[in-house]
Amino acid sequence: MQGEPLVNTNTSLYKTQIHFYMIFLSKVKWSKIA
Repeated sequence: MQGEPLVNTNTSLYKTQIHFYMIFLSKVKWSKIA
């Protein structure tokens, strides 16, 4: 029961990291094109 919130936190952190990574990649792409 104690491990459940930890897994959820790790998953949300992982998704947030992917989200920011995608934003970072798109910014790099646009700066290279411009």
